[in-house]
Amino acid sequence: EGLGLRAEKLSLYFLQKDEIVTTTRTDEQLAQVVEEILSVAEGISSRRFEPKQDPFRCGRCDYAGICPAMEF
Repeated sequence: EGLGLRAEKLSLYFLQKDEIVTTTRTDEQLAQVVEEILSVAEGISSRRFEPKQDPFRCGRCDYAGICPAMEF
C-alpha cells in the first residue's frame, strides 16, 4: 500500500515439507483484515487485553492457570 502496489497473491513457503501454498483475497476481505488489524492495534495501544475463551488456544496457553476467562 505504501508503495502504491496491490498484492495479487500470497504464497506461504513450508520449507520442511518443500510445499508452497498460494492464495488470493478479494478487496473486501483485505479491507476486513485491515479493519481487524487497526482494532487490535488500538486495543494494544490502550492496554486492553480482554481474554477470549477459545477451546483450541486455551488448552495450549501458558497463562490458562491464571486466566480469569478460564472456567474451573
